[in-house]
Amino acid sequence: MIFIGKLLFQGTWSRGIGWHETLPSDIATQWSSSCSDLHHASDVSAPRWIGTADLDLERYTLHVSCDASERAYGAAIYRCSADTTSVQLVCSKARLEPLKRVTLPRLELLAALIGARLLRYVCQTTGCDITKTTMWTNSAVTLGWISTNPNR
Repeated sequence: MIFIGKLLFQGTWSRGIGWHETLPSDIATQWSSSCSDLHHASDVSAPRWIGTADLDLERYTLHVSCDASERAYGAAIYRCSADTTSVQLVCSKARLEPLKRVTLPRLELLAALIGARLLRYVCQTTGCDITKTTMWTNSAVTLGWISTNPNR
């Protein structure tokens, strides 16, 4: 729901619509639809507390998944048990595409950056060894950019 609100807000801003102006019919319809779906938000359950003591990498591994689309990019960190019987979302971060258009490979690289920063934060907060984690991306271009000389 927050993401849809951000998209609608960005759409009004990019069109130059002021605070006191009436929304165009397409944005107003999307807003009304989003508001009517809010009552379904109470049906969603996502247990968030995982306890920092349970991040022990002897029993668990951390996996960071990074991805992008034409409208947004983001990353999520999962804690997976060593015997693969449970997977739990630790945290995630998502952002909208910048107003200045960028290519999809660039958005994929931004997703990897968000993932790396999120992983650094989690490891600093919990004391996990960052070298024992795995980052995932489906972008060969991003992997190529990461492996090249940073001065290029």
